[in-house]
Amino acid sequence: MLNEKLTSVAVIGAGGKMGSGISLLLLREIACLEASKEGRVGSGAYTLTLIDSNVKSLSGLRNYLRAQMTRFAEKQINDLREYYKNDQRLVSNQEMIETFVQGAIDCLRFEEEIAQAKNAHLIFEAIVEEMDVKTRVFSELKKTASESALFFTNTSSLPIGVLAEASGLKGRMIGYHFYNPPAVQKLLEIIPAAENDESFAALADELAKRLGKIIVYSKDVAGFIGNGHFLREINEALKEVSELESSYTLVEALCFVDQMTRDLLIRPMGIFQLFDYVGIDVLFRVMQIMARYLKIEFHSGLIDQMVAAGCTGGQYSDGSQKDGFFQYRGHTIEKIYDLKAKAYVDLPNDLIGELPKGHLPWKVMGKEKNREELLKRYLRNLFELDTLAARIASSHLLKSRDIARKLVADGVARSINDVNTVIVNGFYHLYGPDDEHLPQEVYK
Repeated sequence: MLNEKLTSVAVIGAGGKMGSGISLLLLREIACLEASKEGRVGSGAYTLTLIDSNVKSLSGLRNYLRAQMTRFAEKQINDLREYYKNDQRLVSNQEMIETFVQGAIDCLRFEEEIAQAKNAHLIFEAIVEEMDVKTRVFSELKKTASESALFFTNTSSLPIGVLAEASGLKGRMIGYHFYNPPAVQKLLEIIPAAENDESFAALADELAKRLGKIIVYSKDVAGFIGNGHFLREINEALKEVSELESSYTLVEALCFVDQMTRDLLIRPMGIFQLFDYVGIDVLFRVMQIMARYLKIEFHSGLIDQMVAAGCTGGQYSDGSQKDGFFQYRGHTIEKIYDLKAKAYVDLPNDLIGELPKGHLPWKVMGKEKNREELLKRYLRNLFELDTLAARIASSHLLKSRDIARKLVADGVARSINDVNTVIVNGFYHLYGPDDEHLPQEVYK
């Protein structure tokens, strides 16, 4: 069933960062499928229609896909030799690579209008995280797409059942939450709606496996597992900033919590740098969505002010970081935004002080052969260290653990292992919020 469906696929919002990555993943699978079955690629039997209203982004997308498919083909040369074993015209590796890549590009159709998805069996959506916009687009797609077409939404927070019903696609839509960047990140959250039948869920599962994803299923609840944990953790970080303001300036408090979550918790970046990476405006919308559908408080005056100041983070098309809480040179933090001064100012000197015994930076710790044992020792030392930063860090981990357990208790996640899998693979943490590396006896 899946092979037949893959003969005609469309991606809406293909020119964006998420859409381009999803397009690459699908093109890899389609090209390999056609090559394995037909001994060639680009015969016209398989079509991937890439749709975006931004013409400039489509031009860049073509170049991106050609470059990425070339790298992919170079790594798959043994498979290419098998695909082309009966084609006597192709002798050298380079000839096979060039033929494969050109064939893959020939599978593509670049379009500006969503009506051009009319012949697609599978339609993937990766547009702005707004219910009204997604509903409008899906409603338009329903008018032109075949009645058997299936829809995959990359929403990171909107309830699938609500979106499907509002779009008139009840039973035909599933949540397919890729993590950024989709072509690199292994994690995929699949969110079936209550109305999805077993065959649709099985197809979505099989495709995810072919795309090489680590699959975690989430209940259809706003925010799912990833943002369900992350947004609540952000709430805790914002509370920590507020409490620190009794002794520090806002700039110092923000730097304190960011450095604490990066260094003491041994993460790839601090929580406010991660905020910048995702996009403050993006997470602002996710906060609004979760507040609306979960009926809980996700509002922050600080975030309101950052959005109003135009300091929203995110990335440029070349992957470099846009300024948000912090100002960047490439991906390196150089300054921090001061809301009072309405300008970026120098970073304060180190605020968190002594690091626990056994501390290693995230990149170094991640490469250690005995990482698990080192993490256990380090985290025990963290909980035993009596400094302000260590106490806040320990409390932060306790609250993160409670958030994770609540997601399981509420049925959002099927198990605590699923929450750990999302946080480790989706956020690149070295340990999950309720991981065996944590000193469990401290929690009693």
